[in-house]
Amino acid sequence: MDNKKRGFGSFFVFFALGLLASWVLYTYRTNLFKAPCEEPIRYRIGQFDPRFKIPSSELQKAINKAIKLWSEPIGKDLFTYGSTGRSVTVNLIYDERQENTHTSNELVQNINNAKKLASLAKEKMMQAKSEYTARSSEYETALKKFQRDQENYNAEVDRVNNNGGATPDEYEKLNEQKAVLTAEYNAVEKLREGINSLAEQINALTQNYNSLAMNINKEVDNVNRTYGEKFNEGEYISDITGESINIYEFSSEKKLERVIAHELGHALGLDHNDDPESIMYELNSGPDLVLTKEDIASLQAICKKADE
Repeated sequence: MDNKKRGFGSFFVFFALGLLASWVLYTYRTNLFKAPCEEPIRYRIGQFDPRFKIPSSELQKAINKAIKLWSEPIGKDLFTYGSTGRSVTVNLIYDERQENTHTSNELVQNINNAKKLASLAKEKMMQAKSEYTARSSEYETALKKFQRDQENYNAEVDRVNNNGGATPDEYEKLNEQKAVLTAEYNAVEKLREGINSLAEQINALTQNYNSLAMNINKEVDNVNRTYGEKFNEGEYISDITGESINIYEFSSEKKLERVIAHELGHALGLDHNDDPESIMYELNSGPDLVLTKEDIASLQAICKKADE
């Protein structure tokens, strides 16, 4: 009798465990493996590294834009905030990839600043050269006039001396001419000193401009070295631990929106396509947050399966 009771009790336990396992399996399949577009996929924000130097509100804004991008063509919400049922955790993970991006952004900013300085230096240099050309022409004209007036003055002095000396009127006239020549000479010398000063200024401006240009080239080389290694900006992971979207790198707000949209596409079950401007292209190379025909066709195909 005791053996029958124990046997019945064991059978009841195994039966209950079987029911529990079936319920768990049903719940697991129902909640975690619903077809895309059947009901919204829930998401939550997990790891958020402050070294990205953006507020959490900016990440949430980017997620909202990416969700809207996929939801509008279908006319239904494909994602919603929450952690129950099937959910995807969005993580912002900082490593050498974003560190390189920050470094590159700083280098690019340095290049832009240097280009502005170089542009101003070149403008000043060109203005100085233009002024130098104008003053040189003015100097040449004044010098030739002075030389002619000096020759005329010397000829008049020789004439007076050959005629036995100057009369009082001639002497006064020669003194007036000499005073005019002295004034002309001083003016010519001032012009000469001015263009010499401009020449020195041009040399200094040219050296400054060349130095800035060399620094720009160095910064460009640094950027090229920083950007030389290709890496993944983000990834969608689905394994036994759950689903997650890890964002590792973005250089701008638009790039962040696109990489999130790309990984959300993977969460919906979309694969890569061959259009470089597509959200689902393997590289984040498109200019805007816009679905291409290929993106929409893939999304409609996925959602059509959910309706069948």
